[in-house]
Amino acid sequence: EALECDYVSNNINNWIDLIFGYKQRGSAAVAALNVYHYTSYEGMVDLDNEKDPKKRRALEAQISNFGQTPRQIFKEPHPKRMNYSEASCLKGNTLHHVLKAAALKANAIQMGTPE
Repeated sequence: EALECDYVSNNINNWIDLIFGYKQRGSAAVAALNVYHYTSYEGMVDLDNEKDPKKRRALEAQISNFGQTPRQIFKEPHPKRMNYSEASCLKGNTLHHVLKAAALKANAIQMGTPE
């Protein structure tokens, strides 16, 4: 019930921008105070090619203790969630296109190709 409250519905796009979106990396992340240690970002550490066992254990400990940021999915601001009256304005073909686009995007994310 708490996740369906108006505050969450009106701000969920901001959370998505921080965790999965354009505010996860780069200048937008710096401006949003959303920057983490480089080892937490996908693709920044290649454990398989780390030859120094001490450095590899240190990197593994860093990742194990502090975690990793999720894959960045969106490169642009996520749109605000539509309320019921906004969504009800979408009729017929427009609604079909919106739902189809959302389904295609979700499928691309599952396949690991968000673009």
